[in-house]
Amino acid sequence: LERLDHLLMLVLAASALQFASKPFIAGALGGWGANPQSYVQTGYALVSQSLGTVFGLALALLALAILVRDVLAEAMSKSETDTLSRLLNRGGFERHAELALRDAVRRGVPVALVIADLDHFKRINDSYGHACGDRVIETFAGLLREAAAEHHVAGRIGGEEF
Repeated sequence: LERLDHLLMLVLAASALQFASKPFIAGALGGWGANPQSYVQTGYALVSQSLGTVFGLALALLALAILVRDVLAEAMSKSETDTLSRLLNRGGFERHAELALRDAVRRGVPVALVIADLDHFKRINDSYGHACGDRVIETFAGLLREAAAEHHVAGRIGGEEF
């Protein structure tokens, strides 16, 4: 889980604790009043309503921040993903490859770069149609996804170039 998710769990736990402790807070502050009209005059009402408002606002802001984070992550992923191969597109590949190379240099580990070009791909499209060519790209991309470990960077950088 990420930092915002941990913070959300913490605020939810604190809110639940505050809710569960309401009878004790009321007892410590002199009760919650004899009737609804006197409730608003009590110290308990001030504390209870204030804490409820603070927790409600904190939860709303955290939910909004998490929503924005998730929407931005999805938009970034879509902007970097080739729709046909479901691999990184050229821009996404370049960005992720640069990060991977920097990480490898920092850790002092070797790096390998493999570039694959599907030979005679134009003949496949011309002979069997673009739908068949798309299937070839999808199938090859699937093989790359299966072969690539989580820390590997795989992408479609051109028409039939991976």
